[in-house]
Amino acid sequence: MTDKQEAAIGQIVRHYTYDQQRDVAVEECAEFIQAVCKCKRGKKGAFENLKEEVADVLIMAEQMRQYIGAETVDQIINQKLKRQLDRIMAEGEKLK
Repeated sequence: MTDKQEAAIGQIVRHYTYDQQRDVAVEECAEFIQAVCKCKRGKKGAFENLKEEVADVLIMAEQMRQYIGAETVDQIINQKLKRQLDRIMAEGEKLK
C-alpha cells in the first residue's frame, strides 16, 4: 500500500471501532468469495467485479492488521511465507 493509502486506513481505524469494522470485513470477505465463484462460472463482468472485491478485502485486512497489531501480524506473515517457500523448495527437490 502507498503511504497515502496507509494514512487513509489509519484515519478510518481511528474513527470506527474494531467491532464495527470486523463486521464489515466479514461482509467484504463474503462478497469476495461470491465474486470468485462467479469468475469460476465465467459470468460476464465477473473479473472486473473480482478486482473491486480484492481491493475491498485488502483494505479491510489492513484495517484488521492495524487493530490487532501490525507487528504481530507481520511476524505471522513472515512465518507463513517462509513455510510456503520451504514447501516449494522441497517440491523442487522431489522433482530432481
